Amino acid sequence: MQKPRDFETAPRQGEFKRLPADGYICKVMRAEETTSKNGKPMLKVAIDIADGGEYDGYFKKQFEGRVKNNPEVTWPCVCYIVQTNQEGGTSGAFKNFVECVRESNNGWEPAWGDKFCDHLMAMRLGVVFAEEEYLNNKGEIRTSVKPDYGHFTNIQDIREKNYSVPEKKKYEGNSFDGYAPAPSQEELPTGFAEIDEDDLPF
Repeated sequence: MQKPRDFETAPRQGEFKRLPADGYICKVMRAEETTSKNGKPMLKVAIDIADGGEYDGYFKKQFEGRVKNNPEVTWPCVCYIVQTNQEGGTSGAFKNFVECVRESNNGWEPAWGDKFCDHLMAMRLGVVFAEEEYLNNKGEIRTSVKPDYGHFTNIQDIREKNYSVPEKKKYEGNSFDGYAPAPSQEELPTGFAEIDEDDLPF
């Protein structure tokens, strides 16, 4: 038997730790404007752990491990933020996201217009991750850890532990893959390709 070329650096089975539900300082890996099924403008943001000790770069490592076996694999942690509310004004979730980025990055201001997403690249903010049950492709209920909607915050709050982690969300019949936050059926985005390896900023 020949020794595999990456034998010395390859992780052992069971060595990869699941991200605990908690608050983390994260960074924006990529941002993209898209549209929900009902035509609302929506922001799609890929994030990773930026200051989490042993969990730094958690999703990048996860992605790199999967893409070796499946070149079509998508980034493991993507958030969708609807920009407008029912009346056509700014949604509270979008305002909160922008303000959390502003508060977490000294001197940063949103670059309204064509450069909005580019200007988000590498910016940091606080994100609270919570446990959520999902149904896998074998029909088994499993638990994943993902950003909890409404729980973007600023870096200072994360450092000072000024946040709460929601209780585990029980599976209630929705089916999703467990790797990215699942928007409501009304707000599922259409008309764009998932982030792939060529799209990533590294």
